[in-house]
Amino acid sequence: MTMEMSNVIQWTVQRDPTHSSWKHAARNWLVLTVLGLHPLLLVAAAARGQDAPTIQDAPTIQDAPTIAPHTPGQAIAALQVRAGYEVTLVASEPLVMDPVAIRFDQQGRLWVVEMPDYPTGPRDGAGPAGRIRILRDSNGDGRFDSATLFADGLMFATGVQPYRDGALVTLAGSIAFFADTDGDGVADRREIWFEGFAMENEQLRANHPMLGPDGLVYVANGLRGGSVVAVDPKFDPHSEPLDLRTRDFCFDPEGGLWTAVAGNSQFGLSIDDFGRRIGCSNRNPAMFPPLEIEAIDRDPLLAPRDAILDVAAAADRSRVVPIADAWTTSNLHAGQFSAACGVVAPGVRSASGEWLFVCEPTGSLVQRHSLVRDQSVWKSEREPMEQEFLASRDSWFRPVDLTIGPGGDLFVVDMARAVIEHPDFVPQELKHRGDTWDGTGLGRIYRVHESGSDTKFFPLTTAEDAFAALRSTTPLERELGSQFFLQRGVDDVVDPLREILKDGNGEAATRSRIAQLLHRFDRLSGDDWRGLLTDADPRVRALAVQLAQPTSEVTREVLELASDQDPLVRRQVAQFLAAIPTLTSEAIDAMVAIAEIDGDDLWIGRAIGSMHPDSLGNFVESWLQRPVSASSATELSAHLIRRLARHSPSAAAETLLPQLRDGVPGTGALRTSDPRTGDHRGLPALLQAWAQGTRDGKSSLREQLSQLPAPQGSAMESALEAVIAMANDPEASSRDRLIGIDLAALSGQSPTTYRGLLMEEQPPAIRAAAISVLVRYDRDWTLEFLETHLESMTHPLRKAVVAACLSHPESTGWLLTRIEQGEVAKAILDPATANRLREHRDEAIRQRARALLAPDADRQKVLQAYATAARVDGDAEAGKKLFTQHCSACHRIEETGTNVGPDISDSRTKSPEFLLAAILDPNAAIDAAYLRYSVLTEDGQILEGLLVDETTEAVTLAQQGGQRVSVPREQIEQLQSPGVSLMPEGFESVVQVDQMRDLITYLKNWRYLGRDIPLSPALP
Repeated sequence: MTMEMSNVIQWTVQRDPTHSSWKHAARNWLVLTVLGLHPLLLVAAAARGQDAPTIQDAPTIQDAPTIAPHTPGQAIAALQVRAGYEVTLVASEPLVMDPVAIRFDQQGRLWVVEMPDYPTGPRDGAGPAGRIRILRDSNGDGRFDSATLFADGLMFATGVQPYRDGALVTLAGSIAFFADTDGDGVADRREIWFEGFAMENEQLRANHPMLGPDGLVYVANGLRGGSVVAVDPKFDPHSEPLDLRTRDFCFDPEGGLWTAVAGNSQFGLSIDDFGRRIGCSNRNPAMFPPLEIEAIDRDPLLAPRDAILDVAAAADRSRVVPIADAWTTSNLHAGQFSAACGVVAPGVRSASGEWLFVCEPTGSLVQRHSLVRDQSVWKSEREPMEQEFLASRDSWFRPVDLTIGPGGDLFVVDMARAVIEHPDFVPQELKHRGDTWDGTGLGRIYRVHESGSDTKFFPLTTAEDAFAALRSTTPLERELGSQFFLQRGVDDVVDPLREILKDGNGEAATRSRIAQLLHRFDRLSGDDWRGLLTDADPRVRALAVQLAQPTSEVTREVLELASDQDPLVRRQVAQFLAAIPTLTSEAIDAMVAIAEIDGDDLWIGRAIGSMHPDSLGNFVESWLQRPVSASSATELSAHLIRRLARHSPSAAAETLLPQLRDGVPGTGALRTSDPRTGDHRGLPALLQAWAQGTRDGKSSLREQLSQLPAPQGSAMESALEAVIAMANDPEASSRDRLIGIDLAALSGQSPTTYRGLLMEEQPPAIRAAAISVLVRYDRDWTLEFLETHLESMTHPLRKAVVAACLSHPESTGWLLTRIEQGEVAKAILDPATANRLREHRDEAIRQRARALLAPDADRQKVLQAYATAARVDGDAEAGKKLFTQHCSACHRIEETGTNVGPDISDSRTKSPEFLLAAILDPNAAIDAAYLRYSVLTEDGQILEGLLVDETTEAVTLAQQGGQRVSVPREQIEQLQSPGVSLMPEGFESVVQVDQMRDLITYLKNWRYLGRDIPLSPALP
């Protein structure tokens, strides 16, 4: 064994004595040495066959050399790609190391952002080591063979956008421009343009600056946002820092504009020819903002997240199929997206539509989706195949970014790390795992292309080159052709650009980019714009509306598209009109027409619902007079009424009056047929919206009713009473009954006539809603009723009782008294509620809660006796046997057991001490969903289990072993819960201290058994 290899093994063992990778390293090192192949030479030469690439100013790799099984040659051999495609390695270490993002420029060079400091930042007192390299393919063979170090010493650089004589770079907390004034490929000047982006989490920072076709640069906010300020004086002054929470960022690189835009992207951003932006976050592989942020700002009932659509199935609805030995920090996320990043959807088309690609580094794969229109927005679906588009059998394949390159080929950035996760966000036992830095100094970039293709890149150096690029069928060429003119200007090429714009047989993407170029430089004429309005492609027509200025003449022409056959265009028209302060009657009619057509389109509805406050009243009045059949029209109407009532309850009431009439038998003042839905259910929702909006505006319902003229006020009051009466009507829908209960509370009416709503024969949702009203307005009777019925209530009802009681000190005191006297178990209070009471602002309640909710002294003694079981590792295999014997009747880990009780397999945030307390003191902080219930049937049977379902007809219990039993209510003599966990106390009687040590070791480390991941270290 060579001395160099000895150092590798010593380095590995010192970092993690339990880690077995050193054994593989030694074995492979010996094999390669016997064959006459020096492993380090193999790593260096693998990027280009026999020719080692050259690199300028290459930094020294401070880590030990990477073990042989992860050489570039072996890495590419482990890849599996969709049939009909090939994968080519175009760059690897030492040409590129620790890459996280890439961008092509007009010369065909590839800019690479490198992050060797990942995950924790500079080590051993060293300075920042982030880098940006520029890779070149000097001989045109499709592989990069040289690199220039453009900039180094960067703290967590996360993205790069080549621009003019340098590049825009997202760094820790800032956006900077790095200039190369002498053209040698090395930055010689750095200008900070913006500061204030959040830096609390190294993995959640602003990233991926991307030049859009409109000439603005868009930036993913990293999820943490920040309070951003412009440092460079060429940008417009703002009176306050820009709040980027749940919003992305954009700015004009030439100066002036900088602002927030709709979006909440974590790491990755994609912009197509039409300006469609798609971002991603860990659990959301593709997100698109159909609404502009201005719509959110206009509508107080919407939040920034309401502007964002999950284009792809997210979280537990997503599916990934790794072929590597992949595992997630949370085992609950296995087989799902847990680290989605690097999404790209720039308009790569197939016979069935567009392709969307997204990385999942946790699963060592890249997934491809079919991207199609869904009404006015897009949705994507994973390909209907078991295998992924690109996946590796090597778990060190860590794709973190993607881009579309020359010829439409997909370029994949592989960070090539053993671990892609920050130690702060992993379980305690993994915070110091030995392989956190394994792979530092490695890096690969792959080109995925159709079999047999050999795409060449032609640099853009002249306007003729840029014209040809704009006409290309390849997204990258169109993007770079657009950038060429964005940087150069278009004054001398306006006529040729207009000729291309008129070419209806050309690419719609080309026309879109040229339209945005001309608009950017204020050279888009009225005739140019009108041509866009009649374009054959709906995306171009929608863009025309987006580029329109709200002058009276332009607005009239836009109105003609209100009846466009495509909902994408209609959505854009709705957004355009919604932003205008005072709409003409013609414009209001156009908006009503869109609402009639698209009442079931969520995003068009939200666009309409965000209408400017000055036009809101006129639109609502006109809208409510028009009959429509869309089932969701009531939701839109209620949204508008609530908004209107916030500003003017009287105006909102006036718009509702035509919907009411007096003297209809059996319905009070309600119409028997509502024009919105064809039945009476629409009007209760509108009255509720009026009441809610009045409350939002801090007005009293009674006061507002009294201010209406007598006939109108009487009609409104009669209508409200009719809806409130529905609460007691068993023939009414549950929705209308719940609205009636809510209106009873909002109107302040005495609800004594609704005491029957608490009885068992009522649906659970009705009982829960009634509790909150009765505790507030009929407190004495309700508390007396609860004294005798609380124990028989199910946990959803108990939760409603607790929430209602906490709304007033008197009822809070009543609840604490019941617990003190032992009439109600402490478990009725979940941990969060118990903490609220211990910190209550009322001193008397606070002191009572702290005394009442102190830990059980007897259980504390047991915990102290078993404390060593949580401090020292045991035998995990023995613990597995104990789990099977004692726990599997209610809990499941891997293929053993049943899911009756809480999921205990996810140990991310569970310390050994937490697990010990949960086992030995199960009633200390029990989730109400896992309370034990007992059912006594009329024939004398006693059934126990967890309550998993409850209707007016039956209750269903989940019992130990996983079986479920449904008991008809007519057969139930008594239903009660003692307020204790399904898991009984006294587990210490069957498991000794050393056995408990084994069991906890298994619960904490079951996922790591048999893998190259360390067990939990012994704790002091």
